[in-house]
Amino acid sequence: SSTTKGFGFDYPMFKKRPEINGKIEFSNDSIDMIDFKFSAPSTEFILKGNLKGFTKPVFQLSLASGGADLDQWIEWPAPTAPAAAAKATAKADASATGAGTAPQAAADFDRMLDPLRKNAIAAASQGRIGVQLRSIRAKKAEITDINANAMMLPGLVFQLDQAAFKAYGGS
Repeated sequence: SSTTKGFGFDYPMFKKRPEINGKIEFSNDSIDMIDFKFSAPSTEFILKGNLKGFTKPVFQLSLASGGADLDQWIEWPAPTAPAAAAKATAKADASATGAGTAPQAAADFDRMLDPLRKNAIAAASQGRIGVQLRSIRAKKAEITDINANAMMLPGLVFQLDQAAFKAYGGS
């Protein structure tokens, strides 16, 4: 078993350093318990779960939160001025039409997953993931009643069983 208390990390945008406390209990071929709490001002996330088998992992993970107000502990970058944004858009349009600099190739996110697809342990993994978050607030926008359940099947296939949230007066 391993315990961590008061582990934190700094980042220039943080008003206050978040903290992680938790415990992991191991046995021969499993992680019997994962129990971590991430805390920051007006924010708390709890991750719980387990994993059986390291060569063909079967896992269960749940992420819960009574509330997360990111505005309380993250200093968001100031928005760019409308004139600067218009100038950047004009420059991007000029690049796309061949004027100015050559356009950059779009990132190939699918190709970035190739190493994971070739990993036999990842391909054999399966498990359940559950998410229950009361609310998340960022940049004065709030999403509430976030609930999702998904399964990861062998072969890196994800199956979304249920997902719901409320935002801007709708759901």
